[in-house]
Amino acid sequence: MNPGAEQKWSAPAQEAGAELEIDLREHLKILRKRAWLIGGVTLAALLAGAGFLLVSPKVYRAQSSIIIESSSSRLLGDKTEQVDFAGTDYWSNKDFLETQYKVLASREVLQRVVDKKGLDRDLDFLGVANIEDPDKRAQALEKIVPVEVLSDALRIEPVKNSQLTQITVDDRDPARAAELANAVVEAYVESNLDRRMEGTRAASAWLADQMADLKSKLEASELKLYDFRKENDILSTSLEDRQSILSKRLNTLSESLTQVMSRRAELESAIAEADRAKKESPSDPLWARKLRMVAANQMLSNLRNEYAKLEGEATAIEERYLEKHPARLASQEKLSKLQARIVDEMGTTVASLRSEHRELLGTQASLEQLIEGLKAEAFEVNKREIDQRKLERDQSNNERLYNLVLSRLKDADLAVMMKANNVRLLDAAVAPLKPVKPRPALVLALSLLLGLFGGVGAAYLAEMLDNTLKSEDEIEQVLQVPFLGMLPTLAPAGAKADDRTDDPARDMFVARNPKSAQAEAIRSVRTNVLFMSPDREQRRIMVTSTSPQEGKSSVALNLSVAMAQNGAKVLLIDTDMRRPRLHRAVGVSNERGLSTLLVGEARLEDALKSTEVAGLSLLPCGPVPPNPAEMLHTARFKELLEELGTRFDRIILDSPPLIAAADAAVLSSQVDGVIFVARYKKTTKDLAARMLRSLRDVNAPLLGAVLNDVDLGSQEYGYYSYKRYGYYGDSSSAA
Repeated sequence: MNPGAEQKWSAPAQEAGAELEIDLREHLKILRKRAWLIGGVTLAALLAGAGFLLVSPKVYRAQSSIIIESSSSRLLGDKTEQVDFAGTDYWSNKDFLETQYKVLASREVLQRVVDKKGLDRDLDFLGVANIEDPDKRAQALEKIVPVEVLSDALRIEPVKNSQLTQITVDDRDPARAAELANAVVEAYVESNLDRRMEGTRAASAWLADQMADLKSKLEASELKLYDFRKENDILSTSLEDRQSILSKRLNTLSESLTQVMSRRAELESAIAEADRAKKESPSDPLWARKLRMVAANQMLSNLRNEYAKLEGEATAIEERYLEKHPARLASQEKLSKLQARIVDEMGTTVASLRSEHRELLGTQASLEQLIEGLKAEAFEVNKREIDQRKLERDQSNNERLYNLVLSRLKDADLAVMMKANNVRLLDAAVAPLKPVKPRPALVLALSLLLGLFGGVGAAYLAEMLDNTLKSEDEIEQVLQVPFLGMLPTLAPAGAKADDRTDDPARDMFVARNPKSAQAEAIRSVRTNVLFMSPDREQRRIMVTSTSPQEGKSSVALNLSVAMAQNGAKVLLIDTDMRRPRLHRAVGVSNERGLSTLLVGEARLEDALKSTEVAGLSLLPCGPVPPNPAEMLHTARFKELLEELGTRFDRIILDSPPLIAAADAAVLSSQVDGVIFVARYKKTTKDLAARMLRSLRDVNAPLLGAVLNDVDLGSQEYGYYSYKRYGYYGDSSSAA
């Protein structure tokens, strides 16, 4: 196979496997991040299960077994009689057993147990023994039905593919559970026997009444059958034999009729042929010589042969002698006599055909008359046979019903005498030693399982409710911009990385720790920015964010440091004229800056400040003006950017937050690229998406987004530990 083809076909499978691996990693990341929530819910479920075990009363289960047979065996002398209580087919037997299960749990049977054991007076069984107040106990007893309490504790469990049935009773007292299980069996056996005896006696009386009527019907049907046979002389010859004789005679006559009709048809054809030949050759004395039946006449055949011989001799004589010669005259006389004989014989043959045809017509009529008579007689015999079968059927049905009722009457009498019962006890219930409820292992296992499922569900619910940006996928899917990189937390241990903290040690951390994970991270962002548009150089770059305290100023500063360290001459401009802070970050004066340059109160050389990073200069904001947006929108600001562009390779603008003012939108139209900063677990998805839409509305050149202040020690990023950045630094620097 072509290696290229193998690579082509294997690519989709590899992509699918990679997507599956990514999905699994994302799910594992969520579970690790929310492990505390899963553990808490699971622990709560286990504690709830343990509490349930402590407060739940112990319940014991006693079990007895009985056999319910569809027929009962009873001995009578030296024979065994089977008294059948159900049908013999599967469905009848199934319906019978299902009925018995309902009877076992019926109110009638359970009421017998209640009455026999005095359960209506057993306060512990009724569950009111702990109620000390007589009035409250009486009120509670009014709402309790003892039969229903026993029904709730009772379970009927058929054993599959057998006639066994298990009766179980649950109770807080093991001895009482066994006593009640046995009492239910005894009550059912007694009820079943009473019901059968009552039904059997009623059935026996009804069957006895039916016997006389069935006997008279049987005798009447037998007498009718005898009279019919006598009247139709069936005692010596049966109707079946008569019908057989008639059928044979009819077959014989039908065959004779067929032969006669066939012969008649032949004769009619021959006669018609003779009439046609005579009509066609009236002057030919030998007109019948070509007929088939005439040609078949042996005598005519001989005469014709002789005639042909004489005719040949006459021809020879005519050639030798003259017309009046005696020999010639004698020869002609012989031919004439022989021809006359042939004509006579042909006439006789045709006449015999006509005579035979007339005789066959008479024979056919006689045969047809005989056949019709036999058919009528056969129909009459068939009718009598039907009448006989009806009488025999009536007699047979009456006899069968009589015998069936007689047999049932005997069975009923036998059941009454023997008190047949199809239910017998197999195993009596004994007091159980161990409770069946509650089951600690099951309760705790279910609690653990429910806790885990609940915890996982709560973890995913918490993840769904978390509306903040936390990952590269969310940046690209929600904001629809390229992901430029993630930046670890820059703050030293115990501090927060937000815009309110003016800590030069933190702000200049990357510059002073070039081998740290944070420095490597900002260099990765720098590389992505520089190669974002290789055909278009990003010389003016604006850094902005949704809201304050998301780290845009730190990102702008550290990105400037990274570009300066790469050999570029970089200028960082603080355009946040509402809350400027870059001058404090690098430790310079803010008396002269961008605002004073724009109003003409300072020279550019005085406003530009050098920093401790080689190649990096800062243009601070200067005094906060009353109208920042108007100042940034002036022609002077554009001219200033053009002039600064001739002095520096890169210009980084730290703009105000998008939600605070319109300054960022104004600035975005004067730069080559915009970097959006989102703070990890702080910036909300909907607000960030809305702010980016505002930039797109003014056609801002969006380069991508940076996820700032990422906690590498969190569960979400602990899997990676940001090793691709930490390779250059130690744990202390990464903090």
